[in-house]
Amino acid sequence: MPNEIDHGAAANAAYTEFGGLLAQEVGTDLGQAWGRALAAKSELEVMPDKLAADLEAIDSNPMLTATARVELRRQAGDVYESAVRAGVKKLAAEVSLTRSTLETAAISDLTTPLEDAGQRSLIRDEMDKYIATAMSPTITSGGTHRQPGATMQEALLNLARLDAARYGPEIAGSYGKSLLSATGQGSEQPKLVHLIQLSTPASTPRAQAARTALEAIKRTQLEGQTARIALATRAKIEAALNPKSDEPKRNWFDSVNNATKARR
Repeated sequence: MPNEIDHGAAANAAYTEFGGLLAQEVGTDLGQAWGRALAAKSELEVMPDKLAADLEAIDSNPMLTATARVELRRQAGDVYESAVRAGVKKLAAEVSLTRSTLETAAISDLTTPLEDAGQRSLIRDEMDKYIATAMSPTITSGGTHRQPGATMQEALLNLARLDAARYGPEIAGSYGKSLLSATGQGSEQPKLVHLIQLSTPASTPRAQAARTALEAIKRTQLEGQTARIALATRAKIEAALNPKSDEPKRNWFDSVNNATKARR
């Protein structure tokens, strides 16, 4: 069964691998999101050392009675367990925010609207002509069968596959939304944009970096590493509160619960 060292090492390896992919994103929103996640991780991991220092101060204080030391140690344990819970939630939230930021950046090449109104009008005209043809039914060469045309969603997806950099921004923007809504498919736009992302290469360095990082989140199971970091941190706190001795080891988390019940 993995111990706290195994959990901590596995988490650090995942963070190192993932972080390497964002090394060139310092100062960007991607780098800033990841920086906040790293800061939250560091805050959580340093808690056992801070607790150990506090306990050392308590144990070395000659003005305290043995009973007072026990009570102060218990109080310190309560404080740090609460801090760990908050730290775990913060880390999970920051990692989730990193994913959200990457997901937005991954389709930024598809969602950044053109500023040139004339060019935008030309592209929309090309789209209209392509869609009209794609959605028109066809008759077989024998003239006996009528084959329905593509749906609006299918036509837009195929158009994006032809040139995602040219048509993607309009498909993912308000014009694409209006085209889909006209055929009752307006709610399908987010799904369509995701399909375009999966089926076309990124057309900007930012989108490419984000897509690569999203793949790494899955590969390294980055979001699942929060639980490992929490286990490693709690194990170190337990060790600080219950230093090895010849006496049977007292489980601190159980003792906290028992002490809480006793005070009620």
